[in-house]
Amino acid sequence: MLASLATSHPSFFLISLSLFLSVLSYLLLSLAAQYLLLFDNSPRLLLHSSPLLRWDSFHFTHIATHGYFYEHEWAFFPALPAILRILHSPYSLPPLLAALTCDSALTLYQLSLYHLRSPSLALIAAILFLLPSSPVTLRLAPYTEPFFTYLSYKGMLYCTQKRWFFAAVCFSIASTFRSNGFLLSGYILWGMLVQPFITKNNASVSLSTLMAAVFLTTLVLLPFIYHNYIAYTLFCTHPPNSNPLWCSRLFPSIYAHVQESYWNSGFLRYWTLSQLPNFLISAPLFILILSFSIQYFLTHTLSTFPSFIDPIDQLFQNLSLLPHATYSIVVATILLTSAHVQIILRLASSIPLTYWASVMFMSKSAQVRHWILAWSVVWSIISIILWTAFLPPA
Repeated sequence: MLASLATSHPSFFLISLSLFLSVLSYLLLSLAAQYLLLFDNSPRLLLHSSPLLRWDSFHFTHIATHGYFYEHEWAFFPALPAILRILHSPYSLPPLLAALTCDSALTLYQLSLYHLRSPSLALIAAILFLLPSSPVTLRLAPYTEPFFTYLSYKGMLYCTQKRWFFAAVCFSIASTFRSNGFLLSGYILWGMLVQPFITKNNASVSLSTLMAAVFLTTLVLLPFIYHNYIAYTLFCTHPPNSNPLWCSRLFPSIYAHVQESYWNSGFLRYWTLSQLPNFLISAPLFILILSFSIQYFLTHTLSTFPSFIDPIDQLFQNLSLLPHATYSIVVATILLTSAHVQIILRLASSIPLTYWASVMFMSKSAQVRHWILAWSVVWSIISIILWTAFLPPA
């Protein structure tokens, strides 16, 4: 019966499933909060302690209340604190996040239909999205992921419709939530400049199209530039003797400075024995994303030799997937080599290829299908419990 409902009314099914899982996540979070001891008791210092407030949510709520008071807070972009300032309470956020998750699932379904050309595969991808590796940060807590995911998906869908201005607006707003939003500008460049050049036999791009692409790309980059510019005017316009060292860099970015100084981010800095558990729990997603992306590029390289291409793989070799494979491998590589690798557990929800790769590998093997489903369900539950107890990852 459920299968029939899902195939005949996919939108209704996805909305119902999304709301059900949001409520279930909240109930499990509340239940865990009653019985689990906190690994870190700092939430008890708050006047209104809440299981929604863990990890980065402290920074977001503090910025919402006091502005950018501490230097390290400049690692966080201003859009979410602005929303929290309007809502006044983190408990006002879950209903909004539930609505965003519903629409994100529907948008992913439409996006998958365009790229995979299969209603059944598109539905499975959307269902897997509703079993995220970090359900609390996607559905309940004051985190940037649900907003960033929603806006990324919307912008990507606008790109498939060649509505470039609306795509750029979505990507630009997404960039006010997360620093890596500027990478989304690649979809604009691909759709307006690269794809026409490839598909039209090296036809030249008009000057007006080039100028439009430059303008829209700049629109996506502006939030990142503006955030760093404001910090520069606050910290670097004093007499030289009092300027922080980062002000004298070739590219004086407070974001880069804070990430290096407070989070020890940088090339291979996180590659230490003590971080091995984070690498292990993040490995499934890195393997999934990178293996699909690498296989995609290799298959296109070997496209003149059809015997090398698996029939199932051909369903996932649409040229339209190229910007997604490129974006995914760039984000995954940055996180793997120069950031805290466990961030992929939160950020994977904003990468559609995560779920397309899952669908492809599930189609090849029943064992892999069971493994992916089991991991999605079990890790979602474990993630909620770890979050409640204030234990990593987050």
